[in-house]
Amino acid sequence: MSCGDSAKGPRVYDWTCARLRAVPGFGDAEAGRGRWLPTCRGLADPTEIAYYLAAGPADTELAELVRVPGDRWAI
Repeated sequence: MSCGDSAKGPRVYDWTCARLRAVPGFGDAEAGRGRWLPTCRGLADPTEIAYYLAAGPADTELAELVRVPGDRWAI
């Protein structure tokens, strides 16, 4: 799945996503909210792995969780 375009074309990675349990007091324990750990692995180098922490509406689709890191620079 592509997380966006670069100067060399689409940035395509293997993606998976784990849903995280709510943590009281963390701001995501309210109804209708969720937290995830989207993870991507490079196609050319499967040892290249990046992890992200995402929060949002509980019904957020994987495609949206993949798009958001593609809009930001890695930290």
